[in-house]
Amino acid sequence: MDETATGLELAAILNRLGRQRWRIAGRSLRRVPQPFAPDHERAELLRRTGLRVERPGTALEVACGPELVALLADAFHRLVPLHRWLVAHV
Repeated sequence: MDETATGLELAAILNRLGRQRWRIAGRSLRRVPQPFAPDHERAELLRRTGLRVERPGTALEVACGPELVALLADAFHRLVPLHRWLVAHV
């Protein structure tokens, strides 16, 4: 998160997912950990102890119906940039 190029890339991916109604979830620390400055430009990411993205609001009927395959295909397609970032940097 602290490295400019990779941190900005992850922040951009997560912002794009947020605009597509994905929720960035997971536990966060109350403060930015040392040795990082409290006002670091990616403080929100530095405070995270993990990272999970989820898309709330899928109705049970859709999740158990014939639309499930299309729903999952769309979700996996949208998550490709995050997956590639994680493979390259984690």
